[in-house]
Amino acid sequence: EQAQRKQQEKETALGKLQAEPHYQEFHQQEQKRKELSDARNEVTNSIYTLFSILAPALRSYQRSHANTLVEKYLQDCIRAFREDLGLEIVPVLKEIESLIHHQQLLITLDQATAGIPLLEKVSQGFLQSLRQRWAVVRKELEIYTKTFQGKDFLLKVEEASYRVEHFRTQAERLAAEITQGEEELARLRE
Repeated sequence: EQAQRKQQEKETALGKLQAEPHYQEFHQQEQKRKELSDARNEVTNSIYTLFSILAPALRSYQRSHANTLVEKYLQDCIRAFREDLGLEIVPVLKEIESLIHHQQLLITLDQATAGIPLLEKVSQGFLQSLRQRWAVVRKELEIYTKTFQGKDFLLKVEEASYRVEHFRTQAERLAAEITQGEEELARLRE
């Protein structure tokens, strides 16, 4: 009974916070920030996947050409991509594609089969489109992060939501314990 009363108090407090005029605006801003963060992760995953698949070809190229840019991409492709503003890696990747086609790069058939379509995508502007997407998402995310005010308000809402859920769980647990206790008592009386 006391837990239910507390739960209702918490639900009322949460309802009041959600009824505040700024709640929807803050909630929408937070949703947009999360979407942008997901988009940034998607671009990052695309970069990582591309260079992970191309790593054997890059390593083989590196052994015969000792290229510092290739070394950077092998060590940390995300950081290298961020720093490679002119996408100087593209001509290198085109050269790697040519070397693979002429069987002048020591990689396995499976590695070549996996790498060639990606290298063709690079030749068609894939990295440039990733660069543009990265820049747009990064810029928008910066704007939303800087202009997002009211984090304290959303934290209050999140805390109130947590407390409501906590008391709901507590009430369910107590109800289950009471039922179990009553069943145990009934069994003992028999």
